Amino acid sequence: MSVGEVRKAVEEANRKFGAAVQRKNCAELASLYTNDAKVLAPDAPIVSGRKAIENFWRDAASALGLVGATLKTLDLEVSEDTA
Repeated sequence: MSVGEVRKAVEEANRKFGAAVQRKNCAELASLYTNDAKVLAPDAPIVSGRKAIENFWRDAASALGLVGATLKTLDLEVSEDTA
């Protein structure tokens, strides 16, 4: 996959993340993560796995009054199957 194709995929995932936050759909948000993903939030324990990530975002969105999010990729490097 070329860097351009990877960037396009990342930008699409960023868009989906923002849309899921706006819809307050934490299950959809968690589906953007791999099964073995981890969330490393500041001053919090590591959150592992989709179900735990879904719960994390539900709690975080509620606690923060989160109504939207915009992710922007500033830099992207691709090496074999890792970006």
